[in-house]
Amino acid sequence: MCKLIGGPINKMMGKCG
Repeated sequence: MCKLIGGPINKMMGKCG
């Protein structure tokens, strides 16, 4: 899942692939 609100933080956590 990719949260638009999270942004770069989610990418670092691997949630945004």
